[in-house]
Amino acid sequence: MIHTLLQRNFITAFIVLLLVGAALWLPYSINPVMEMQFYDLYPMPLYKPLLSVFGFNPYVGLLLQFACVGFSIFLLSTINSQFRLIEKRTSFYIFLGILFAVIFPQYQQFNPMMFAAVLVLLGFLSIFKLYKNERNLRHIYEAGLLFSTAGLIYVNVYFLTLIVFFGIVILIPFNWRQWISAILGILTPLFFLFSWIILFDKLDYFLFILQQNTVNVAGFSKFPSFSYINIAILVLCSLLFIASVCFVLLGRTVKKVAIHQYYSLLFLFFCFVTLCYIAVPWVGVDIFYFGIVPAVFFIANYMSNMRRIWLPDLISVVLFALVLAAKFV
Repeated sequence: MIHTLLQRNFITAFIVLLLVGAALWLPYSINPVMEMQFYDLYPMPLYKPLLSVFGFNPYVGLLLQFACVGFSIFLLSTINSQFRLIEKRTSFYIFLGILFAVIFPQYQQFNPMMFAAVLVLLGFLSIFKLYKNERNLRHIYEAGLLFSTAGLIYVNVYFLTLIVFFGIVILIPFNWRQWISAILGILTPLFFLFSWIILFDKLDYFLFILQQNTVNVAGFSKFPSFSYINIAILVLCSLLFIASVCFVLLGRTVKKVAIHQYYSLLFLFFCFVTLCYIAVPWVGVDIFYFGIVPAVFFIANYMSNMRRIWLPDLISVVLFALVLAAKFV
């Protein structure tokens, strides 16, 4: 039912998404509290001023969260409309984005990942614009700049900046100027950061903050305990994602070369997120917040092309019911 409604006109889809968002966010909105994580105790330079807003007034911070989530939804819609990642008319990927953004408790509370994710989405917009546009250096510079700036909000994004260079490899022929432009984009925020460190003698402070966000993470658990409902959600989402990757990348549905390359890039990005979680000792499930971006497009494309019309409706209702139930368990 949900899937079918999201394939109708804009007004119907908007009402459904509004109701879904209200149902998932209402419990937290009534009492917006924070369970302090390491990134809250030792905020990165660009996250600290954002965190101070929540500290000043939790409800003002909540409005900032809503603005951030709303802008992320707008960017997902912009990416899909500009690059036609999903051929059929549907808002199901937005539904999935809202759903996945509240799967874990730390995702829903005030956190740096949601703000960094906005910059990552803007970075993907710039990367995708590279296709058959190898002479334009601005887009790749912007992508490097955006990913690097996101790293100053949530430091582990720096592991994911590799996608900028893979974007160059996949989308355009070799051009050394593109590589230099990407590197300069990544270095620009760092230049301003080190200028601030030198001018205000903040080296010891920054190294301490960096250490607390990486090698000396406080209260860190690589494998947190999940309820049976959360485990069911993760299993269902994992199966859907694996099936959707096989459908999109190995099937013949995606016929346009550009769209196939966009999906290849999104899949690589999800692989980087997963590899980062597995290989880097201090990276936890927080990093999968960025995996939402590729997951929503893959799964939405797969479910929009299912031959059994009732199956996407059943899956969407079950998924929504599980996520909603997890809020009250």
